[in-house]
Amino acid sequence: MKKFLLVLFGMLLSLGVMSPPAQAVDSTVTVTSFPANLSLFRGKCSGTGTAPEPTPLVGIGGTVGAYSQGWDFPQTTNMAGPMAYWANANSLNLIEFDLWSPNPANGYVYAVVYGQGGRYEAFSSQFTNDSPNWETWSLSTQTAQLDWYFYPNSGGAPTFIRTDSIEGFTDPGESIRVGVMMGCNGNPYYIDRLKVGGGGNTTTYNFERRGAMSHMEWSTDNKKVIEGSRLVTKYGQSFWMLGHSHGHSAAGAEWYDGLGTLWVKNYGSSKWVKAGSGEFYDIYYASFRRTATKRAQYFFSTTGSQTFHPSNSKIVTVDVTARVRSKVIDKKVRVGQKITVKGKITPGNKGVKLTLQRKVGKKWKKIGTAKTKGGGKFAVSGKASKKGTWTVRVKVSSGKGNLGTTTNSAKVKVTPKPNPPSDGAAPVNTPQETQVTYTAPTADDRSTPGRKDKVTRAPAPEYASEPSTQVEGVPCGSNCPAGLGVPKKV
Repeated sequence: MKKFLLVLFGMLLSLGVMSPPAQAVDSTVTVTSFPANLSLFRGKCSGTGTAPEPTPLVGIGGTVGAYSQGWDFPQTTNMAGPMAYWANANSLNLIEFDLWSPNPANGYVYAVVYGQGGRYEAFSSQFTNDSPNWETWSLSTQTAQLDWYFYPNSGGAPTFIRTDSIEGFTDPGESIRVGVMMGCNGNPYYIDRLKVGGGGNTTTYNFERRGAMSHMEWSTDNKKVIEGSRLVTKYGQSFWMLGHSHGHSAAGAEWYDGLGTLWVKNYGSSKWVKAGSGEFYDIYYASFRRTATKRAQYFFSTTGSQTFHPSNSKIVTVDVTARVRSKVIDKKVRVGQKITVKGKITPGNKGVKLTLQRKVGKKWKKIGTAKTKGGGKFAVSGKASKKGTWTVRVKVSSGKGNLGTTTNSAKVKVTPKPNPPSDGAAPVNTPQETQVTYTAPTADDRSTPGRKDKVTRAPAPEYASEPSTQVEGVPCGSNCPAGLGVPKKV
């Protein structure tokens, strides 16, 4: 066991008093991200100013579990480390931790008690961890003397209070945070198994790989990044799913480089399938280009790294609006006739409901319905009930994995019915009926006159010759409707 003398340097980032955790006998907490009763503190070993953020590390191996955590420093005179919460400082009688550093690293044991109008901070003498292997350090809270200083909330220089042990300085019922901060000479270090205890209870913190959170955003132009859980786009539209991941610490998000996979569950399927894999970096996304066809769901997963655990993003749903092309067959109809719109939706879903609508005032009213046929083709009609200029459109319902949509509106002119003929007047161009009486010849008439009658036959009349006329029959032949079949000149 090594003992420490105390000296105070600099300024620390304090995170405030946390609610006391529920105590349990010999409890163990696995640390992937810092829980409520464990905080990462950082500060200056000497001088003034704000200490920069240290670089988080994860080591393979430790004294508990498979990993350990540590920190590296951009320059000397800075330090950082974990601080454990204990509800009753007077009962604290054990502070123990395991350290390893590739090169000698030095720092302090540190304690902080929050009081009225400010905080009390205490430091040990600076010590050096220089063993090539893991080394266990411990501190007796009853005998180890610490230098205590008061830091007012209003700012200003700290005031030295006295040198005392944790037990001797604190009052019953006061809470405390206590731990170790290393890095004053700029060398990285690792920690595992930070253990605090008192009153028969102990808590051991086992440092493992850091927790991470994968995220997925998207872009419709590969430029602007959009966040959310739902993307609505059009059929045939390209979009990009963007994946990345970061860890969490008391200092905030820790972006890192890694490998990720995009997974998709297509419409009508219950299985997630791999859509692609790619690398992401601390400042770049893993980008996956997709083309919208039908509804699909996506998520992004990462394999993690030596530092961070694997993780999955939240699910993003992509809804796709159907594409529709249409044409009004006749933009001029009479009252009583039908207005017909033909077209096609893409993708070519069969059985999608269509509604032909007419705009009346500010509302659209239904005048006809139909369903798409094979290939998404359709024809929908509605009766023109009154004259005027009608504004019509086709509404495509949602279904078959696509959101509904509407066509652009079109104008149709509805004219009145033609007037019937006036009473008593014959219809124009209607030939007048002529009654013809036919008398059959008698038997005598059909007999040949006898010679005795001496009837002389009259010579046949002569007719002027006329030019021949070429005629052409109607192709329908015997199927011709009444009134057809009349030859015409060619």
